[in-house]
Amino acid sequence: MPNSQKIKFYLKDTDNYLLFSALFFLLIGIYFRFEALEVVRITEWVARDFDRAFHLFDGNYIPLAGSERNAGGRLWGPFLYFFTAIPLLFNYSYESIYVFNLILNVGSILFTCWLVHKYFGVVTASIVSILLSVNVVHLDSVGLPINPTFMLPALFVYLWLLFKVAIENKTSYVPWVFVTISLGIQMHFSMATYYLVPLVVCLLFKIKIPLRQIFVTFVLTSICFIPYLIYKQQYYEVNLEITKTFFNQDYSFLSLLKIISLQNVFHRINQGTSLYGYYSVPDYIVQIEFYFSTISFYGLILFVAFRASRNSIQFCKKEIIIILAFYIPALIYEITNPPTGWHFWHYFIFVPLTILIKGRFCGLIIESISLEIYKNSVIALFVFFIGCISFKNLKNVYLQNFTSDVIIKNENFYISKNLKNNLGALMNALSLSPKEFYEKVYFHGIPVGSLKYLEFSKGDSFNSKKNSDVDVPCFFIVVGEKVENGKFYLNNEFLNSRNSHSFKILDDTSLDIKSPQILKGDEYGLANVFMVYRYKSKLDQPCYTNTKNAFAVGTKIDHYLKDSFGVNKNVGDEVIIKKLTEQVVFDDTSRLNKFKKEIIVFNPKVNTPIQVSISIESLNDKYRVRTELLYYSWGKEKRDHFMVKQLDLKITNINQTSAPIINSIINPDSWIANKPIDSVTENFSWYREFDFPKNFELKKDKFQIQLFWDIRFPGKKDNCCLTFETNIPN
Repeated sequence: MPNSQKIKFYLKDTDNYLLFSALFFLLIGIYFRFEALEVVRITEWVARDFDRAFHLFDGNYIPLAGSERNAGGRLWGPFLYFFTAIPLLFNYSYESIYVFNLILNVGSILFTCWLVHKYFGVVTASIVSILLSVNVVHLDSVGLPINPTFMLPALFVYLWLLFKVAIENKTSYVPWVFVTISLGIQMHFSMATYYLVPLVVCLLFKIKIPLRQIFVTFVLTSICFIPYLIYKQQYYEVNLEITKTFFNQDYSFLSLLKIISLQNVFHRINQGTSLYGYYSVPDYIVQIEFYFSTISFYGLILFVAFRASRNSIQFCKKEIIIILAFYIPALIYEITNPPTGWHFWHYFIFVPLTILIKGRFCGLIIESISLEIYKNSVIALFVFFIGCISFKNLKNVYLQNFTSDVIIKNENFYISKNLKNNLGALMNALSLSPKEFYEKVYFHGIPVGSLKYLEFSKGDSFNSKKNSDVDVPCFFIVVGEKVENGKFYLNNEFLNSRNSHSFKILDDTSLDIKSPQILKGDEYGLANVFMVYRYKSKLDQPCYTNTKNAFAVGTKIDHYLKDSFGVNKNVGDEVIIKKLTEQVVFDDTSRLNKFKKEIIVFNPKVNTPIQVSISIESLNDKYRVRTELLYYSWGKEKRDHFMVKQLDLKITNINQTSAPIINSIINPDSWIANKPIDSVTENFSWYREFDFPKNFELKKDKFQIQLFWDIRFPGKKDNCCLTFETNIPN
């Protein structure tokens, strides 16, 4: 038969018109995913996880689990970091992970189309492909590669394995169903809600699982969590009941009805997502999405009930499986009822199932129509309906992406390529290396969050010459919108530096601050205008910075968490001191030459181990003293957030007349003692050095070192307070 005749014959099949429409929508969806790739948004959470992949790839350490209990600790294992390290084999960059995420995203559409076609036919597969291709949440996951986006491919693989077991009765796939869930949990904890689904499905359809497969399932699932079990035996974790805010609802008749009918979940999946606000999706489209999801779900249930009553549940087995795969996790969400409602990415797990349910419901309607003219009319109406909604949504997506293409910050997100270009230009303009920028710059409003990202930002044209102004080692940088009539504008408002907590840095009397310099884009290749304050401290201490990611765990924090393991176990009200390292050297006359001790101080009322390192070194006619602090605070309620308001180091000569030496490590008037707590997680490091005369003799067993702490709790009444002292063991 000639090819033209084949095509004509093919087009006579009504279903194929729907298939061509699906191909058209797929091409549009892929195009917009490439657009999203151009304006990838980066946050501290993205940098946190990507940097762990780099640490793993570089061989620095194996991140066994997210080390923050409220910002990654729910990842029960390191699979996410192994997974995102794959593209680094091909290109060592952040961009390679972005592209990897894009490939996974597009691949999941193609895989889903094949999967649904295999089990539900061409009509349902075409509809699902259309809905998934233009789904704003799925599309946007290319532009915001946070950890749950990498869970989406695991969800589609999970569905395939579930169908293998439940539809084809291939019980050998059971272990891999649970392995997929277990690895998915290591990308985002919400995947755990799928554990019950295969159990309920197998019980309902009386699928007998051989003991051998049960044993293999148990073994393989256990292996998935071995790294996390090792983590639990080696790393400090805050005393925290992570689920204490769950199940916080009264179970009246109406509330039970609301729970059973999944009203909160349907609201969150559709009306509750802040993503629609980000893309300015009209309210009427949000309402349509809500009713489309609700009607499809309950409509599919009615279809199952009708068919099962006339035949048996075996005749609607596929539909029951997808209903249960959605309903069981959704019911778990309803019952646990977290007070925050969770973020929109907590509902990523419902994206494949809601689309599959809507696709199957619409597919059943189309398949039930016998007359071609009516079937064609319904298909045309569906394509027109989805096309209109998609046109409006994708138009808004395009406008948002177009706007984002020329700015650094959009709401709470940063446009990766724009931030990267500006950071590179700034480093070049200030003659700072990435490491110097990381250690010397406070970038107002933009916490960079990654030394690795700075290294990638420096560019090939980086000016590596030494900073000529060596007497001014620190920088406070403000990104602005414009300079007009000599005035610096920040967010369309003339900058009043005293209105921001961060600008209190300029009030710190221990700093010697120079007049600000304005860096304009046309001079330095910057996309924005920047005001740069250069300053130096009158004390031997580090620059104020916000470049350290509050959520990141590098080698240093990794060691700290290991060293702090167990300090909060079985404690009362006493302060715990755990000795880590010690080096004390005296000369022949018992005079101190070198002293270095590292300890962990744990006050149960602070509920955070604080690592303290004190070193004293004899240098010619003086002693050089350096005190370092390090702590990592997370998992606390607002009233338990703390800050070190003052810390004094006191060195006393025992049985001698000379007065003790007292120096402030943290001065109560300094900015570091008054900076606002604006994150639930704090990654704190600090040091101060000072000298004292060598004639202040330090003899063996004849001196004492003490720390005097003043801790404040800003969330408590009257900003109060805890004072205590720590004796450093000789």
